[in-house]
Amino acid sequence: MYLEKINPQLKNNTQQVIEYPYFKLMDRNYLELYSLLEVLCKLKNQLFFMWMVIKSCQNIYMRLAHPNKIYQSPR
Repeated sequence: MYLEKINPQLKNNTQQVIEYPYFKLMDRNYLELYSLLEVLCKLKNQLFFMWMVIKSCQNIYMRLAHPNKIYQSPR
């Protein structure tokens, strides 16, 4: 990805003020893919968190549903 300076533009015709507004990002596909990757990473983290919550709820349910059984955690 590289930057390119935008051509100077006249701000006001009467004062002839030249300004360089911003740097233009040349590769928009890169930005779109990067933002999509961020969204996918956040979604993956949320799904992993939900999976952990479900697994812990299942373990708690096993303890509550079978009080006479001794729960043995896997080693």
